[in-house]
Amino acid sequence: MEKSNPLKLRLQKAFPHMLAEHFDSHATDLYVLYSKEVHQWLKDNYEFPGNIVISKSNPECTWAGAMLIDIPFAAGGCLPFP
Repeated sequence: MEKSNPLKLRLQKAFPHMLAEHFDSHATDLYVLYSKEVHQWLKDNYEFPGNIVISKSNPECTWAGAMLIDIPFAAGGCLPFP
């Protein structure tokens, strides 16, 4: 069973077209498939926009080379230290 993730829920509310396949996580990081709109929304609405990293996924991953938004400490409701 997946833990509740407040940021993921906020993104799904802001972008109802986003499916479970648009998200992934590892340890404390939340990954979201990149779009300009989602990236801008995060910069405008996420409490820690300086933590956001845009990168290319590994070829072996499910998203095979797609651009993604890595949001450290955002999986499972974890927040970074101030």
